[in-house]
Amino acid sequence: YLDNPDKGFVEFSASFLERNQLQTFRELSEFHRIQEIWYYVDGSHASLSHKESKKIIGKNSPCPCGSGRKFKNCHEK
Repeated sequence: YLDNPDKGFVEFSASFLERNQLQTFRELSEFHRIQEIWYYVDGSHASLSHKESKKIIGKNSPCPCGSGRKFKNCHEK
């Protein structure tokens, strides 16, 4: 909030592989500043569509880690 410099929000996004599916979730986290130190207060999961939250990765697809290699030669192993 712009009217309260001691309160802020951060949106986190995390991606991970589970059974050759790229899973993604997001959290909107609330922080409060007390005596110049920021503290985590609470978080809520931002909803994603099913298609957006789970994506199947084919063996010959580029690896989602950004290495430029095929998935089968990188993180599938």
